[in-house]
Amino acid sequence: MPRIGSTNRSKKMATETIVTKQFRLAFPAVFTPEKAMNPGAPDKYAVTMLFVKGTDLSDLKSMVQAAIEEKWPNKDKRPKDLKLPFRDGDEKDWAGFEGHVFARASSQYRPGVVNQKVQKVLDEEEIYGGCYCRAEINAFAFDSAGNRGVAFGLSNLQKVADGERFGGKKDPEKVFAPVEGSGADNPENYGGGYDDPAVFDDLPF
Repeated sequence: MPRIGSTNRSKKMATETIVTKQFRLAFPAVFTPEKAMNPGAPDKYAVTMLFVKGTDLSDLKSMVQAAIEEKWPNKDKRPKDLKLPFRDGDEKDWAGFEGHVFARASSQYRPGVVNQKVQKVLDEEEIYGGCYCRAEINAFAFDSAGNRGVAFGLSNLQKVADGERFGGKKDPEKVFAPVEGSGADNPENYGGGYDDPAVFDDLPF
């Protein structure tokens, strides 16, 4: 079971970090933090991790359990309504979530982001919803304003493979074909060459 240790980033007790198994990335905010919904709350960098159902997540579950036992060591007095980080993707009508378990990891501090070769990612377009990643995360317990549970903290992210983008946006290289000549000299680039005027009779111009 992961050992509990203090962290320089927070006064909360948190587990030591681990590197997750590969997951599909959703709602990435790793270069610019998300704006906090609650007044006074800090903006956070975050990712949503989509794991195919059936993936062995015992290491993550052990981290969650360790955080619970550290925060509430007396099992008999442990809150019964703890919020846990795992969610069922089948309950969300979001692209790519079906058939997955998902969890969010966040931090007030910008995570390191590297590629398959462990080189720093400088182009923000390289990280998008739908690509495949691994993350370095930890777990921490929280008890604030009636909200009690365990969440994941985000330290670093590694992109391991490209994937189909969520939201239907396609790469321009897959949409357009090369244009011959200068482009402006080719009437086919304007849809020209069709000479049946009846097709345009109803147009208001």
